[in-house]
Amino acid sequence: MRHKRRALAILSIAVAVGLDVVSGGCLPLLARDPRVTPGRSASVALAVPVAHGSDSSSNYPILNLVAARLSYGWSPEPEHRPSIEAGVTAPFALVFLPEPDIYVQAPRSITGGLDAGVGVSLPWVAATVIPYTTIGHVNQRGAGWFASAGYTPSANVNGTSTTGRERAWLYALGLQLSDKRGLNQVFVQGMNASGVRLCQSPTVCSTEHPWLAAVGLNFRLTSPATP
Repeated sequence: MRHKRRALAILSIAVAVGLDVVSGGCLPLLARDPRVTPGRSASVALAVPVAHGSDSSSNYPILNLVAARLSYGWSPEPEHRPSIEAGVTAPFALVFLPEPDIYVQAPRSITGGLDAGVGVSLPWVAATVIPYTTIGHVNQRGAGWFASAGYTPSANVNGTSTTGRERAWLYALGLQLSDKRGLNQVFVQGMNASGVRLCQSPTVCSTEHPWLAAVGLNFRLTSPATP
């Protein structure tokens, strides 16, 4: 019984910390394959901030520095029909806080030599929606380049804004390689926010424009769909 109480206490603390971290900001990484891969896949993305700034040296945006993801893709006829991928992401590897997302790749007959699509991420704990678009050129082995851009009209990007809601833009550029196990990505991601308002008192407020740049790796294991 004592061990059960201790485990419940640890779990409660973990949930509370997770809710505080995720709801305070922590916008997603935009490292994704522009081409839908049929079947199951699992990935882990890691990012490290390399530069940041704002009107105050103590405030800057927060990204998900570690994210685990599970997804499933449907791509029956990618040349002429849209392909769909649905997934869930655990920010900071907090599996009890899954964030759903869905991505739709346009038919290649429309995009020509490029792979392109649109998606939406739903960080429900942070109470925001992040639509994004991805474009790239990926060969039959899964290797190529990609670029992504996303936007949220309502986010607390650094966890300290007293207004709680600001506009934020996210953008990423990366290279993708493939091997027998799956796909590997190297990427850079940037983020900047507009109108982050900080108030030390009801009459003393300032508006900041924080930004951040990060580099990261994304490791993805794929399992082809069963015919």
